[in-house]
Amino acid sequence: MKYRTHIRDAVKSGDNSLGPQLGRAAVRLGFPVVHVAAATGATRATVYSWYYGNRVSNAYRNAVTRLTNILCSAPNAAAAWSQACKTFQIPNPSPMRSSSESVDRP
Repeated sequence: MKYRTHIRDAVKSGDNSLGPQLGRAAVRLGFPVVHVAAATGATRATVYSWYYGNRVSNAYRNAVTRLTNILCSAPNAAAAWSQACKTFQIPNPSPMRSSSESVDRP
């Protein structure tokens, strides 16, 4: 999944705190924010706020740290999602779709 330019710019220029680190890793892989939210238990809005440098609260810090490590070591988004599903015990994981695949919508 491609992130919009303003998100890519925000994480690129962000500090070295946990949220922007997570954002840089997710953007690098094209790892969707919905998967970050699923793995961490946060909302998409909260994830985006972390990308912009807002503090990751203690309730999420462990999950965000673990996911950041997964994203930093994964060769691609699909491998990262597979590992995240195992690590965070996400049942029935949805497959990663490439950004070139079309989605049928009613």
